[in-house]
Amino acid sequence: MKHQITGLSLVLAALTLSALTAGPVSAQAQKPAKLDLKAIPAAEVKAMSACVRSVLNRLQQESATIRAVKLAVGEDCDAQLRAVLSAAIRVGQAGPCKSVEGCIEQARTRAGNEAAVDFQRQRSGR
Repeated sequence: MKHQITGLSLVLAALTLSALTAGPVSAQAQKPAKLDLKAIPAAEVKAMSACVRSVLNRLQQESATIRAVKLAVGEDCDAQLRAVLSAAIRVGQAGPCKSVEGCIEQARTRAGNEAAVDFQRQRSGR
């Protein structure tokens, strides 16, 4: 199944590679492999996309701040984020990341930041 590359897919790409560069300096020096979203099971990708979309729509209606978006995505989509990160680790798309717990905070931060960019785009009508 093909995945459309959208803002939400970019969130997924960013979060699966988020900490993936945070590790020993020797690991950081290596060029990261290109993310293959098709390698991550579609169910996890769809669930994360749906969660992020739902959070962004809700916060758009509430005229939330960017900070609120960053926090809400990390909190409200935690289960989906963990599932995507776990799947990325299983299929070798998580760089040096070996456990969900070892990378989840950085993935939350990255997913929140990327969702905030999408939120800003939605708000400005782009």
